[in-house]
Amino acid sequence: MRIRTDTLVVGGLLTVAAIWALAQSLSRTAAAVERNQALSNVFIEGMQLAQLTNEVLPYGEKRAIEQWRKQYAEVDRAVGAASSDQAAHRLVDRVATNVADMKPLFDGFVQGSARDDVFGILSSQLFQKATHMQVSLRNFESYAYDELQGYLLARPMPAADLVTCLSESATTAA
Repeated sequence: MRIRTDTLVVGGLLTVAAIWALAQSLSRTAAAVERNQALSNVFIEGMQLAQLTNEVLPYGEKRAIEQWRKQYAEVDRAVGAASSDQAAHRLVDRVATNVADMKPLFDGFVQGSARDDVFGILSSQLFQKATHMQVSLRNFESYAYDELQGYLLARPMPAADLVTCLSESATTAA
């Protein structure tokens, strides 16, 4: 009777420990996925801004200009949300710098469209800045993808490790 009670207690403890370890693992995985989503959002919003920049440059239509401004706000928001990520801090800063540099260039481009000399210079600089941002965003996306894959594939499953450890200690105790 005593052995059966001990077995039930150990089994219960192992079950509770396994559930706790699994919950911890799922929580960490969810945090990694959420972090990756924030980083991917910077990439998507930034690429849309670069695409709109390339549409505005040759045509300069009012609708495209308004869309660019709205998209700029979205990119700025996404960069702000991802800026708390310490591991990607350097890449986030690079994207943030490119985005911040684009705003005055774009405003000057829109205002300077009446003057051909200013228009040509600003459109060239804006195009270069959009191209630099695309390169930074590609590096950023590669980093985000590699970071998530590395977390999910290389990280040992703590639930399995804990269950193994507890079952070994229970076997030696019995």
